[in-house]
Order: sequence, then C-alpha cells, then structure tokens
Amino acid sequence: MSRTAQIPVTDPDGVQGVLVSSSRFLDNDRDRLLRLSDGTELMISRDLLAPESDGTYRLTVPLRQLLKPAPSERSEVSPRDAGADLVIPVLEEQIRTEARRTETGRVLINKRVEQREVLVDEPTITESYDIERVTLNRIIDAPVEPRYEGETLILPVLEEVLVVEKRLVLREEVLVTRKRRETREPQTHTVRREYIDVERVR
Repeated sequence: MSRTAQIPVTDPDGVQGVLVSSSRFLDNDRDRLLRLSDGTELMISRDLLAPESDGTYRLTVPLRQLLKPAPSERSEVSPRDAGADLVIPVLEEQIRTEARRTETGRVLINKRVEQREVLVDEPTITESYDIERVTLNRIIDAPVEPRYEGETLILPVLEEVLVVEKRLVLREEVLVTRKRRETREPQTHTVRREYIDVERVR
C-alpha cells in the first residue's frame, strides 16, 4: 500500500509549499505536484527543483513567475506596467540517467527426486591382533628397541633391578722393612779382676 509523502519546498522569495509524492523519494515523473499553504496546487518541472542537505527542496525560480498568467500575444502593455521590470526565467535542460529494474519474465523451476537401488559389493577388511607374552628374565647390557619380525611387532618390556654382589677388594698394602745399623760410642768403665799370687816359703 503506497503512502503519500509531503516534502517541503521553498522558493527564492521565501514562499513555502510541499511536494506531494507517493513515496519519501520523488518518483521518475517529469512533472511534480506542488501544493502551497493556501491550498493552491500546480504542476512544476522536475528541473526547477534543487535538493538541499536537510532533505528539502529549493525552487530555482520564484513562485510568482509560475503563478503569473502568460500574456496574450495580442495584448498591449498598459501604461501602468510600462515601468515594471520584466523577469524572464532562463531555463536549461539537463539529462539525468537512472537505472530501473524491469521484470522481463519469470521462470518456474521444479525439482524432483528419483530413487533407485544400487548394488554395492565391496570387500571389507577386519584386522585383529594376537598378543603373546614370552618370559625371558635375561640380563642385558643396553636397552632394546622395538622391532618387527615379519608381521609381528616385538615390544620389549624392560625393568631395572637392584643387584647386590659381594666382592673382595684390596684397598691397600702396608710394607714393613727391617733395617740394621751399627753404631760405636767409646766409653770408659771400671772393671775389676782378681789375681792369686802363690809364694813358696820352704
């Protein structure tokens, strides 16, 4: 449902009116319906309207010129109007191009779904694993990496164990050497000796 919009218009003399349009924006008609405050309505050319920044329009020529009846070709200028200024509007036509969407036709598209049975015969592969534990309890010098033997993956299970061993350790040797040294120290001592003297008398 279309709504009637009224857009304010002001001419150079300050006379105000409204543009009557079927929408907020002016349509593409060549002429516009202008309604004044006193109810007077007249059709004006779109080229006489200049848009303002506030959404209103400005009339490029005074309304008094548009409302003044056109003088007859046979009428004579009265002495009262002989000294009046004659205002002749100078108009210029401008080309304004606009794009308009036009419906040229319609296409009806129907989508239908068909069902059919398809035989699928594809092999399926199921893999399984046999787990076997082999007890070894063997002392090794270095870690063993996992390895494959054919299709068999061998995962070594390692364990660190504490080994207590009693060994005879020669810590040290004590060397004992006998030395003999002879020394002399001369000393004077008193020693006694007994003698027996035999004297014959006769």
